Amino acid sequence: MELENYKAGTPEEEFEKALVALAPTTRSRYRGYFKAFCEEMNTTPQKLYDFALSTYRSEKTAERLAMKKAWIGFYDSLLAKGVHPNYAAGYRKALNKFLEANGLPKVIGGVKTVQYKGQSRIKPDEVRRVLALPMSERLRALILVLDQSGIRCSDVELLTIEEFKLARTGYMNDKEFRTWRKPMTSQKTGVNIPVCLGPEAIEAIKNYIKTREGGPIFLREKGMFHWTTDDNGDRVKTTGRTEKGSRMDRHNISMSIWSLVKPLREEGLRVSAHSFRKRFLDGWDQARMLNTGKYIAGKKIPNNDSAYLDIEDRYFEAYMTHYFEYISLEKRDTELENLQNRIKELDAQLKIERRNKIETDIDVRDLAERVRKMEPAFDKAKKFIEYERERELERLRATEKESEDASAKGG
Repeated sequence: MELENYKAGTPEEEFEKALVALAPTTRSRYRGYFKAFCEEMNTTPQKLYDFALSTYRSEKTAERLAMKKAWIGFYDSLLAKGVHPNYAAGYRKALNKFLEANGLPKVIGGVKTVQYKGQSRIKPDEVRRVLALPMSERLRALILVLDQSGIRCSDVELLTIEEFKLARTGYMNDKEFRTWRKPMTSQKTGVNIPVCLGPEAIEAIKNYIKTREGGPIFLREKGMFHWTTDDNGDRVKTTGRTEKGSRMDRHNISMSIWSLVKPLREEGLRVSAHSFRKRFLDGWDQARMLNTGKYIAGKKIPNNDSAYLDIEDRYFEAYMTHYFEYISLEKRDTELENLQNRIKELDAQLKIERRNKIETDIDVRDLAERVRKMEPAFDKAKKFIEYERERELERLRATEKESEDASAKGG
């Protein structure tokens, strides 16, 4: 389906306009998903639009949910055919893109994606294992960029030396950080990407590009074979290679890393080019700042300059602050870290003791004040006790004297 095949202002045209910002492969998939949905529901895009619009405007709850019910029925039919839930979720993305492009609400729910068995969730130590492998300066820079920026392989191929050299710089703990002055547009989703790089990635890029003044950061070292399709529809290599030194594309990036980590995969370490993006987002998730990580990794920022300018400083600052705790690959000194933790514990204990001492001093002062206020009452009570004692003594003396007098008279 191409844009020129549609009449101006039709729902199909709006759908195509919404697909323009997406990568060619993604556009093709969305078209295929949407076409399959229309065929399964025995409808056309115009009829689907009219149906969705009527349910959206309806005052009855059951009618407003009709679009969601139609989607769930289609989704269940896909699962019954053996389609994987994650693949089936792509159909909903295409349907939501169509609805959103025509000013209608998205279909919510009805999809339960699952995590693939053995999907990569690598840790810093495992990234260090990858970097310990024999590799070129290009591959080292490539891995560190993927790991510390969180961007996709399809976006790494867009990085240029000019943007790297003109990038804004920031410093924290005597370390240099960089972020692109202008946002880069994601090839897959069409959203803005800040492109933030940490000290290790910056140093690796400098070592790789050396004296190059411009062009793509990552270049092919050998070129690649041309591919064609034979009579049976199979892809086959043809003679000749693409020009050496041309820009690396996402396929070349993925396969270069795949070839590098093959020994580790044979040892059971599940790692691929996408694993580094997963680790990047996992770090933000551990810090309970996943949405911030998604913005920096190029998943949420709208494709307009105002939206980017509103948040670029805030997110670059967040990246630098977050880097040392969750992104950096530098090994920490265990003894120093234990000493720092012990100092924190002692400091907390000292604060508690100081607070207890202050509370004790306050109690002593309060008691002293209460005693001072009660001194007149104490004096009065003391005088009363002495008076009563003198009276008791006089009574005893009188009683004793009477006893002696009675004894004298009896004798």
